[in-house]
Amino acid sequence: MINDKEMEKLTHTLDEMFNEVGRLESVIKSFGQTERFYISREIISKLKILISDTTKTNDLLSKYATLRYILETLIIVKLLNLEETYTFKLYYSIFLVQVEKTVKFISRINKETEIAKKYDEREKKEQEELMSRINVKTDFKFYHEERNKITAKIDSDSDFESVIFWGDYKNNGYGFTSYLIETKIKSEYEKRLEELTEKLNQVKTKVYNDGRINSLFCFTSLEDVYAKLKDRRRWSDKAQAVGLENDYELIYDLSSSIIHSTVYSLFTDNDLKESDTNLVSTLAIRYINNIVRELKTYLTIDKLGQFVIVNLTEEDEKE
Repeated sequence: MINDKEMEKLTHTLDEMFNEVGRLESVIKSFGQTERFYISREIISKLKILISDTTKTNDLLSKYATLRYILETLIIVKLLNLEETYTFKLYYSIFLVQVEKTVKFISRINKETEIAKKYDEREKKEQEELMSRINVKTDFKFYHEERNKITAKIDSDSDFESVIFWGDYKNNGYGFTSYLIETKIKSEYEKRLEELTEKLNQVKTKVYNDGRINSLFCFTSLEDVYAKLKDRRRWSDKAQAVGLENDYELIYDLSSSIIHSTVYSLFTDNDLKESDTNLVSTLAIRYINNIVRELKTYLTIDKLGQFVIVNLTEEDEKE
């Protein structure tokens, strides 16, 4: 995606930006821009990882997915500069997203519990039917052969289930697996949901009582906080808002045709050709440099960089 010289230059640019943001942390926060500090730091950190990882592969799917992520990051950063409210929408949305994701995980746990119970009931029913037609005492060997066939068939069928919480279900058995999911795994997620919900409520109260934020959103109640903080726009709408609709349309079409299992992705070589590499490299470099420029504006780095940060020792403070 990016040759060694270009990668070194980009890495150096991001490292400088990351270090500068870290150096100015206390100044940025003292100006009431805590949200801006954490957003900027995380964006730069993610870009550093992406640049490092993407140079290790020439995989078409990975590189187009990375390019799309970088463009979407640029859209976000431009929105941060364009819309005064977007900083708070972006920063505080994580607390709601964590709750929503955990609720979905618990729903998934309930589904997988029911699936495990279904296989447990099927296994019991088929084994009972087997025992009803075979004398276990006189046909012990045959009985166990047939019973193993039942277990093997059920295990074979269950292999096609999309499950993530079953663990070592073939050794544990379907009944015990459903018990473990319901009593142990589910309780852990429910405890996590309780903690996250409590944190979300605390954040709601904090945001609602923050005059700086409330003046922008005009909240009418605590429940109104996330109703107004949540950004429901599609990526295409966000791209249009910052004048990047043409870029988004291009990258969306390119990445979607590769990421999804389409006739194009099936019959297209997964290794990038030189022309593809040049296209992706050029756009990635352009987007990242644009992101850095936008972040400097967002954090008013040029102005804040004029402040001299003095770290006093205990002896200095006494004097």
